[in-house]
Amino acid sequence: MLIDEEDRKVKVLDRTISIVLLLLGIGLFLSTFSEAYDIEPFMGDVGTVFMPRVYFVIWIGLSIALLVQSFRRDDEGDSDQAFSFSRLCIIMLVSGATAVAILKLGFVLGMAPGFFIFCWLFGYRKPVTLAIFSIAGTVIIWVLFNNVFELPLPRSPWFNLF
Repeated sequence: MLIDEEDRKVKVLDRTISIVLLLLGIGLFLSTFSEAYDIEPFMGDVGTVFMPRVYFVIWIGLSIALLVQSFRRDDEGDSDQAFSFSRLCIIMLVSGATAVAILKLGFVLGMAPGFFIFCWLFGYRKPVTLAIFSIAGTVIIWVLFNNVFELPLPRSPWFNLF
């Protein structure tokens, strides 16, 4: 009886969070069409709200996927993935520390350890593979944003010394 009650609470929490994220994403996406954001592009064809709109579309899509997954769990009877408040707190702390590290150390030096810890928290356990993936993934993201998207990410203050 206790397991059923716990499972029901998890499902309600999953659905509530998914709906709140979906509504928030839709609201923020729609707010980018207000007159406050109607600014002429600085360079090229794309205005200043292009990337936020792309991120909000991704946000909305992921929220819909979470909502659908919360209902599919009913059909499959899957209750192994219980909500872990401690894991959520750790992920929030790692996210905050990574954001501060990116500002202080630059993207590559700040993101690589955060990426390593995120992968560890989500179940990847081979240290050598994690190290290679964390460093290579971070450098690839940095090159992609700086050279392809031309959206510069924070550089390390030590890079300017040489």
